Amino acid sequence: ADEDQNEANSRLASIFQVRVETQIIDLATGKQRLSNEFHFSFVARDASVKETMVPVPMQPVRPTTYREGMLWLDGRRRMLEAVRIGDAAGSFMFK
Repeated sequence: ADEDQNEANSRLASIFQVRVETQIIDLATGKQRLSNEFHFSFVARDASVKETMVPVPMQPVRPTTYREGMLWLDGRRRMLEAVRIGDAAGSFMFK
């Protein structure tokens, strides 16, 4: 059980989320409003190994404000969902 948990933690340590907000700016007033929000999931991998996807653990992110903490939790939730979907589909990305 500990070995499975270590493997899962190692795999999760190589996945990172990027959130991008797009804004619309009214040129007449200068006011901005949110147009869209995009979420991307990436896996850090060892580029020297061409045949397979060898994950490389990344330095963990430590939120320092409440807002950052909420964004971190949202990203983690999305990451876990991406992993669940990838596992269910037999995705090579998470092996």
